[in-house]
Amino acid sequence: MTKIDWEKLQLKFWFDHNQTGISAKGWCNKYQLNYATARRYIKVRAVKESIISQVESNPIVKTRKAPKRRGPPYGSQNALKHGGYSKYFYNDFEQRMEATSENDRLLLCRTRIHNVIFKIIQIQKHLEKQPSVQITLKLYDALFFADLAIDKNIARIEAVTKKVSSRNLDNLKGYLKEMI
Repeated sequence: MTKIDWEKLQLKFWFDHNQTGISAKGWCNKYQLNYATARRYIKVRAVKESIISQVESNPIVKTRKAPKRRGPPYGSQNALKHGGYSKYFYNDFEQRMEATSENDRLLLCRTRIHNVIFKIIQIQKHLEKQPSVQITLKLYDALFFADLAIDKNIARIEAVTKKVSSRNLDNLKGYLKEMI
């Protein structure tokens, strides 16, 4: 009976396990090895630790640093097309404000509409210069989305106005009932 080289088999198992995710028992069945004997010698954790220590000790092979955060820096507005869907708006003093009341929501929607109209004017100026076909397509896409943003904000203004006016009407009806 020949002696089995468990170190080579351990490396082979580790490689197969990384490639396919095969379990030790399934791997032993595949290569017709006794699983009860093999589990004493085949240790995935030991192989991983030895390979990691070899990589760290080798000056040629450098470990990879954690990847940098992808995309623009935090707070960048490079991708801002028209601001029609923003949650916040800026007042005259460049302070960021959030819409909390109905009047704030109305002001926010109106501000968005003004911003989008300003962007539409800029896009139209770019289109007058007759840019390349690809840039023209991007500009028309931006016009389409700006139009959608205007429609969405007009619908919001209508909904908030209806809500405020119906509340005022209900208050007036209650006041008139108290008077009678």
